[in-house]
Amino acid sequence: MIVPELLMCTNNYAWLANQAVQLLNDIQKRQVCISELTMLMDSIGKPGASEHAAEEILKLLNTKLNLKLNLNILDKEVGEIEKEIMEKSNRIKSNLFNLESYKKSKTAMFFVSFSSEANTHDMIKESIGRKTVIAPKVVQNEIEPSVIIDLDSLIPSGKFGILEPIEIMKIAYKNIDLVLVPGIAFDKEGHRIGYGFGYYDKFLKKVPKAVKIGLCFDFQLADKVPREEHDMQVDFIVTEERVIECRKK
Repeated sequence: MIVPELLMCTNNYAWLANQAVQLLNDIQKRQVCISELTMLMDSIGKPGASEHAAEEILKLLNTKLNLKLNLNILDKEVGEIEKEIMEKSNRIKSNLFNLESYKKSKTAMFFVSFSSEANTHDMIKESIGRKTVIAPKVVQNEIEPSVIIDLDSLIPSGKFGILEPIEIMKIAYKNIDLVLVPGIAFDKEGHRIGYGFGYYDKFLKKVPKAVKIGLCFDFQLADKVPREEHDMQVDFIVTEERVIECRKK
């Protein structure tokens, strides 16, 4: 089970955010440089002050250079992570769209990805028009499925800022024939570790006939994940590398 690597990946954005905050704090601290430089230059005319001023100016310039280098490194790391997520997400999309269960479905519910999850935004855009697309909205700790016509009809919601429908366009549960399920980790038997709220386990019980597909990156697969009686399994897992059939319908 590759939990350390998994935790490292899911925390990438949190780490980068913390780095950014620290750098911004440094920038605010460096704002005193202008006034310090002015005071130093004013003191140059005084006996023995010129050498001291030159040393202090050199220190300040080095600090500015290091800060700029750190910002460049941070930008590069963020860019590389985002690029990797999009490349792998496009391969997941291709594997999903080639899956017979997806092709046959008429009404599909997508989770709307956030942070470092497999990106579903392009999948949603390309599925609209091909089939009825649904997005989840959490109401009183329950998922309410809502038909959407575009991503513009979604707004950030909750403490994580996940995109959700502004208003609910209801659809009968019996008409939902495909559900895309998020998770932190999956095993090949279709068990998953969610985010601890139980939203999907409760919702999946309401759509027993729907094909349930877990979307994740290949490194999120584990030999075995912890499971409880109320946990719901998925039928397939789609990663950028493969499609796993967990349970034959």
